[in-house]
Amino acid sequence: MRDLFIDCSFGLSGDMLLAGLLDMGVPFKVIEQSLSDLGMDKRYSFKIEESHSMGFRGSRVFVKPLVNDPGKRTWIEIRDLINSSKLKEEIKVKVLNVFEILAKAEASVHGVSVDKVHFHEIGSIDTIFDIVGVCSALESLNLNNIYSTYPPSGSGTIQTNHGELNVPVPVVLELAKIFKINLFGTKDQNIGELTTPTGLALLIVFSDY
Repeated sequence: MRDLFIDCSFGLSGDMLLAGLLDMGVPFKVIEQSLSDLGMDKRYSFKIEESHSMGFRGSRVFVKPLVNDPGKRTWIEIRDLINSSKLKEEIKVKVLNVFEILAKAEASVHGVSVDKVHFHEIGSIDTIFDIVGVCSALESLNLNNIYSTYPPSGSGTIQTNHGELNVPVPVVLELAKIFKINLFGTKDQNIGELTTPTGLALLIVFSDY
């Protein structure tokens, strides 16, 4: 059996998941191929670097757009981008699932229809990169099951395109409510954002909890 356990006790985001999968040994060419299939291979540069935190080593992924990236994209624009791409069908389905549950959560918290959703941070090239990268990496591992710890809630506030928001941000709370995800609290009242909407959406699509 090929199972994967994700310990997200200290945080959960798309780039953290991607860095962890690459650090675990997923070949970089897997990610390159999917981004080429998506038509994004000439629109970014990225690198993975060794990083240290609290005495432990790990990896971090850095993505840099090579073109002017508007950042803000609608759910319809992203859906059309994915559907018209050359991505493998099994990867395409997973990527669309992640964005769809994000779009539904955004629609709920903003009180609009799903097709009216505009992604801000989630619509940027680096977030699309993270989601496609994680979906491609996990598909390449041919896993039977994926399990994880419950993600942390974080605390305090963060600055977003919608202004200053409490942590967990509304979309994270909405996803946790819809999919009955327990977010565990932290003692530090100003620790910041530990679980992002992208990270939680990826966990929901792939994890058996």
